[in-house]
Amino acid sequence: AIDVLNAGSMSFKDNLSGSEFSIGADSAVDTSRDYAFFANSSRDEITLVDFSDVNNVVIKDSLADAIKLDTTRGVDVDSTNEVVFATSLFDNFINAIDYSTPTAMSFISSLDLGRGVSLVKLDLARDVAYVQADDRCFSVDISNTSSMSILQEGISSTIWDNSGGIVLDTTNDYQFASHPTNDRVSALNTANTASITYISGLVDATNLN
Repeated sequence: AIDVLNAGSMSFKDNLSGSEFSIGADSAVDTSRDYAFFANSSRDEITLVDFSDVNNVVIKDSLADAIKLDTTRGVDVDSTNEVVFATSLFDNFINAIDYSTPTAMSFISSLDLGRGVSLVKLDLARDVAYVQADDRCFSVDISNTSSMSILQEGISSTIWDNSGGIVLDTTNDYQFASHPTNDRVSALNTANTASITYISGLVDATNLN
């Protein structure tokens, strides 16, 4: 935990170390409850950390699964429903995980996307998770976390890459996707969650290298 109240003189409040954080692939925060979630790809695991006392940050629980969370890669959180979503790079899953009891997280359901997936980003206003894969992006209906389903599988090796990232502008219905190998960022229209469409791309071998 880092005190950033004075950005010109930041300082440590507390820290945690351990195998739970050996390869931290992604993280997400529930600010309403002061919880942080960490995806650990080396342990096929997601860990919940309580930072309500920034001077005494503690682990509340860890959930591991060698298949559903195999090489855990992406994580995002729905704080309203106390559900965290996590992906498996090697076994192709997006998982909905209940953390209403923070000391005993549990799987609600898992959806096999048939492709190694990395990042997950949530559009909670429309109950959709966007899940990035090596050359594609899945739109997943999460309105019923007990029975998630694929809305669309958008495919383009030009737009998406596992080593890149995706960012959502839910106000204007945009997704921005980066592709490091192609030195490219793409803009997509997400107004129709079952049919996201390409708008434009920007390629620059210097500024986007």
